[in-house]
Amino acid sequence: TELHGTLVAPEFVTGHWGSAFFFDGDDALVVSDNGRSPLDVSAVLMMAWVMPSQYDVQADRGIVMNKESAYEFGLEDASGKLQGAFGPGCWRWWGTVSIPLDVWTHVAAGTDGAFEKHFVNGNFMEQDSCEGALTVNDEAFKIGARGGNGGHGSQFRGSVDEAMLWSRCLSDSEVYTVYSEFAGDGGAVMSTTLPTSLVGYWPLNGDGADVSGHGL
Repeated sequence: TELHGTLVAPEFVTGHWGSAFFFDGDDALVVSDNGRSPLDVSAVLMMAWVMPSQYDVQADRGIVMNKESAYEFGLEDASGKLQGAFGPGCWRWWGTVSIPLDVWTHVAAGTDGAFEKHFVNGNFMEQDSCEGALTVNDEAFKIGARGGNGGHGSQFRGSVDEAMLWSRCLSDSEVYTVYSEFAGDGGAVMSTTLPTSLVGYWPLNGDGADVSGHGL
């Protein structure tokens, strides 16, 4: 199933590879969930290249990805700390590693049903207890903002590129492998060569297309 997103006030800039979606406070990519969606997962890993342009946002976090009441991650206002929240068991913000401004950084956050795990530039950084399966609901999935099926808010400020979503928390070595593919000169990763359990892959090359079901 392809999970093509609807663009809200899009602006595209030069990305880590190809183009990237630049978020300036009134924009988002929205993927609808009409029930029985691949977005409804019991464990998850969210991953993207990000280049924050500022930490100060009109909320407590600038959201990179969100499925309301189920899973989300972003950067803390003022500090730029990479933080996640996962419902129902750990629907709270946690994370201590700050992401630098104006530099492309590969980030990932997820849960395996026991721990919340964070990765930066392919490396495992930290974990915290996060037990149980995730909430399943029909709320929309968003990149660059939160808000479920309502209006969007808590926008990320900066650029997001090569956003990916898995229905499991990848191993440390798998995360590093994906990062290494992008960090080289070979360009974007073919979806057919990525680890298993890929739910969505949004290259953000001028549109909201999901290429998880086919190669680039």
